[in-house]
Amino acid sequence: MIFENIGGKTVYIVTKHHRVLEAWAAIRRGLKKSPLLITLDSHTDTRIAFTAYLCRTGKYDPTSGKVEAFLALANKECGKIDFRERESIINAILCLAHDEHIDAAIRAGILDHGYAITYGDFSGTHKNYEDKYDEPTPKVFHVPSACAIGCEANPHDGYWCL
Repeated sequence: MIFENIGGKTVYIVTKHHRVLEAWAAIRRGLKKSPLLITLDSHTDTRIAFTAYLCRTGKYDPTSGKVEAFLALANKECGKIDFRERESIINAILCLAHDEHIDAAIRAGILDHGYAITYGDFSGTHKNYEDKYDEPTPKVFHVPSACAIGCEANPHDGYWCL
């Protein structure tokens, strides 16, 4: 991870998405409570934390269909992450795969919640405003790019927007 001061702001540069967890942990250490995340990307970056690791190590069999067991394992791995301890962050980064970092950060309390504003793929289910968050990642609100400021369509599914 590289960090630079640009215009009085610390800018973190990472070569792989999930390595941003170290920067977020450093920021979190200086705050009283977990911040929210706003991400602008071509896709949501919200795969369930440690999916690849749990499958690769045989701790979870994706063909089992036991989603609750899988989520319990993901929560257990996220419970090992302590934003105050750099070693736990580095250990998590070594086990995380591409696009699992947002879910890991939220489950570990590094981030409180996030808003993923995307213009590409969308892996969740569009919800009404009252539902607030999207599956499969809790505490992440997906806003597809078909929506614009002032759009009043409900749900925001790209068909009714604009």
